[in-house]
Amino acid sequence: MTGMGEGLSEELFELLSFMISSAQGLFEEPQSYGPLRLLEAAKRLVEIMEKHGLAGEAERRIRSLIEENIHLVLSSEEDFKAFVDKLVEELASIIASR
Repeated sequence: MTGMGEGLSEELFELLSFMISSAQGLFEEPQSYGPLRLLEAAKRLVEIMEKHGLAGEAERRIRSLIEENIHLVLSSEEDFKAFVDKLVEELASIIASR
């Protein structure tokens, strides 16, 4: 693969590596790290999409919401869960409008 495809392939492989290594770590980490790791993977995916001109306003909004709220896992598991619930509602709204 050459050109943009090669760069995209490398970025996706890095994301794959993050996801697999995160899965291994979850056996020893607190339960709340599962959603944290998935949101980090989602954020990274949108960043890849943005870099390659594949992200629209909806994807950028999802990334922004994650970046603004991911820290909640450190202060309040209840608030973090409420944020994830709101994020799912936001995603459902985006899906419904497509």
